[in-house]
Amino acid sequence: MRYIFLALTNPADGREDEFNAWYDEHHIPEVVRYGRGFLGGRRYRLCEGAGVDDPAPWRYLAYYDMESDDLAAYHRAPWTETKPPLTPFTGLLNEDHVAWIYRPLGGWINRRDTDDLAESNRLSHLYLALTSATPGREVAFSEWHETHVREVVTRMPGLVGRRYARAEHQRPNQPQPAWAHLTIYALERDGIGGLPVALADAARTEQLTAPPPGVMTDRAAWVYAAISDYYARR
Repeated sequence: MRYIFLALTNPADGREDEFNAWYDEHHIPEVVRYGRGFLGGRRYRLCEGAGVDDPAPWRYLAYYDMESDDLAAYHRAPWTETKPPLTPFTGLLNEDHVAWIYRPLGGWINRRDTDDLAESNRLSHLYLALTSATPGREVAFSEWHETHVREVVTRMPGLVGRRYARAEHQRPNQPQPAWAHLTIYALERDGIGGLPVALADAARTEQLTAPPPGVMTDRAAWVYAAISDYYARR
């Protein structure tokens, strides 16, 4: 099964340049080379002030495409070699880093090709919309959510979107993702920073179907911009 693996990090104080050099020159290529099931990856930086509600706790995002038939087994043995030659990173990143795995629900909307998202150099910005269904309202939430994503993509020129669900197995010994559902919208131009305002305006003018009352909780939305055109590919 295909998944996306999201690594969210912050650099240690005063080490940001070293952190970025390590991540770009060593870590992304090493994860793709030695990580079990990893197909490719790309890095993004948070766009300050472009999200909804509270800002993201993490300034950097590493987005990986991966596949696995057993995530529990992957977490027990995440590397293809017993001791892969990974470049040390002690002291370069804060201890608040997390890694979350989500599985796709259907294909990309408004995207003709089937390439992995991060591989496309044209898609420079990612808008991550995270939420959870209210217990007992999962069916109503899913029906509305699918309609909502299609409406958003249809009304926003140049936008593509895809729905995801939290994978059944996550990395042990770390905070688990609070959000059961993730939508990734991607845009080919820099205007995605204004997407939250555009969505709010569309909702106010009834261009978007309103969610049934009480179907979702714990909403968050963050915007990340690609740091470079580089995509590490297995």
